[in-house]
Amino acid sequence: MLKDRAAIVGIGQTPYAKSLPGSELSMACQAITAALNDAGISPSEVDALSSYTMEQNVEVEVARSGSAHGEATNVLDAVPSRRKLLTPRRVSAAGVLLVLAATVAALLIAALTGNNHDQGQSGGTPSGGPIQLQSAQAFDPPPGDGQEHSSDVKLAIDSNPDTTWTTETYDGSPIIQDAVGKPGVGLIVDAGKPVTGRTLTIRSDTGGWNMQVYGAATGPPTTLDGWGQPIGQADNVSTDQTVELTAPTPFRYYLLWITKLATSAPGYSVAIGDVQLAS
Repeated sequence: MLKDRAAIVGIGQTPYAKSLPGSELSMACQAITAALNDAGISPSEVDALSSYTMEQNVEVEVARSGSAHGEATNVLDAVPSRRKLLTPRRVSAAGVLLVLAATVAALLIAALTGNNHDQGQSGGTPSGGPIQLQSAQAFDPPPGDGQEHSSDVKLAIDSNPDTTWTTETYDGSPIIQDAVGKPGVGLIVDAGKPVTGRTLTIRSDTGGWNMQVYGAATGPPTTLDGWGQPIGQADNVSTDQTVELTAPTPFRYYLLWITKLATSAPGYSVAIGDVQLAS
């Protein structure tokens, strides 16, 4: 019997990291979805929502907003409208603790990463949704020979970090310009249509390399000059690196341009296991 008692019947959490793509709202909704699945119940079985005192916007913003999308809609679109209001009646202790456990997990992540997205004040569309990448291709413009393990590029976007696309191995210096007299090599990912990418997350086998990110609405361009100015960059890249993008307009193609390689005996190269673009 659960009368006058409380129980945690489902727990959900999102990944922990120094920097994660997406907002607190997006991460909280992912955690709530996982908690509901863990409990084996549907959104319509949750009688009320509650949150910790540190929470900024999750239960009210998601439950009342008509513009919520992605995980937020999946979690709460089945909740009857009369149940979306916080009232002293019809509060299921199990349901409240279910959502509370998920919300606290998201808050801990926000506290660790230092994210402070204030969507309630900005009025913007919640961000952080993943963008499905349709294809990829190597980019080795002149004076390069146009080949950079081109047959393996699909491994960089197959959502499996254990399979990798690898640059060729260079000798003499990790700086590609110094090693072979060309400015760099790259990987182009195709979103299928113009999208506004806000973050690009790259997982690689070894860190310590340098990269820039470019965008193009059409093409893709066949020369580096054709890509214009970089929209993001990272030096001394970690093995799980998220790069903030400042795209002025939506782009279909995104170029990861590598100028300095990682050390990988007997020479220098970069092995990329996963590329994720997020709005």
